Amino acid sequence: MSILPNSVEYWAANRPDDVAFLEGDRRMTWSELNDAANRVAHGLAARGVVAGDIVVLRTQIRIEWPVLSDAIGKLRCSLLGLNWRLTPAETQYVLSNSGAQVVVCDDEDPAALKPA
Repeated sequence: MSILPNSVEYWAANRPDDVAFLEGDRRMTWSELNDAANRVAHGLAARGVVAGDIVVLRTQIRIEWPVLSDAIGKLRCSLLGLNWRLTPAETQYVLSNSGAQVVVCDDEDPAALKPA
């Protein structure tokens, strides 16, 4: 398989030790990002996520977002970002109409998402 220009795989192969993302004191290199995205992609695939699935991400803005985004891309899935500030009714509307197969969230108590 060839590596696409400007993909995480490209940067991991060509600039593995360069910093890809910063969050406060946290740093992630391109190699670390690619490795983490591979692990998440394998985990999602092991749970039945396949190409073409819609994966909802509902997380705070932090360094894990690009890991999740790249993992979803590696699986050839579509990413639907769900704003964590939405009301329960708005969240239910979006999820009910999204066709999503998977929701990834960092809510302290994700039970609020269950009705949707």
